[in-house]
Amino acid sequence: MQTFSLVLLLIAASVPLALHRSGELDDDALRVLQEELDLEELRLRRSLAAMRGG
Repeated sequence: MQTFSLVLLLIAASVPLALHRSGELDDDALRVLQEELDLEELRLRRSLAAMRGG
């Protein structure tokens, strides 16, 4: 389940960039969303590593 969550998170990371390119998000909103996604990715990677014993 954690691996699936990580895959979904990586896919979702492309959405803010696409919205920024289309003009739906300004630079500040894009930065905030990317920071939040980075933190969530880190949390999921750590959780996955812990589950694998690493």
